[in-house]
This record gives sequence, structure tokens and C-alpha cells, in this order.
Amino acid sequence: MSLLGRTLGARPETAFGLAGVGDLEVTGLSGRNKVYGTRLGRGEGAAQALEEMTRLEQTVEGVPAVALATRLVEQSAPQLVGELRLLAAVARLVAGGVDDPQELLIPAVLPARP
Repeated sequence: MSLLGRTLGARPETAFGLAGVGDLEVTGLSGRNKVYGTRLGRGEGAAQALEEMTRLEQTVEGVPAVALATRLVEQSAPQLVGELRLLAAVARLVAGGVDDPQELLIPAVLPARP
């Protein structure tokens, strides 16, 4: 987030303040995006989880946001495409291109669960 922001001219500290890390923490600890991610982590398919949450009238803002963020990087900072591995992994997962979320783990960064 900070790398993309700096590349696009943002102040570096913005990503580490309330608007960046603060919002990211709230999103990761609660809310519909967390519920959606938990469903995916439990093995539900991306489309199936989104369909069920939509049926329950629960909007998952992160799903369209991933596509928008990916497009922003591709159009405005294409030199970063290969560096933003977390964004690429989330985009693949949300698009339904992953059968098991553990296949997205980066061994040097995130150890696989036993």
C-alpha cells in the first residue's frame, strides 16, 4: 500500500496512519470483508461465498475493490505489478482462480498450517 501510494505521489506516512493501517486493521478484524475471507479460508469457493453473502444482503466491498486496485496498478504504475504479490494473490483468490487458499502462501513469508 505504501509502495503504490509513494509511486502515485502520496505522502509516505499516509499509508501508516489511520487512513492506511488503521483502516486495514478494522477491515481485517471485523466486518463483511473479514466474514468473506473467513468463508474462503474455510474452503468455500469465492463465487459461492459472495453469492451467499449477497443473499443475506451483506455487501462485500473488498471484492470489487480488488479489481479496481489491480486496474489502478496496471494503468498507473505497471512497473509495480510484479512487486505487489499480496494484491495479485487476493485478486486470484477473489476471481475464483484458486482451489485451496494455502497454495497462495509464500513459503519464505508465511508458513503453511500443519
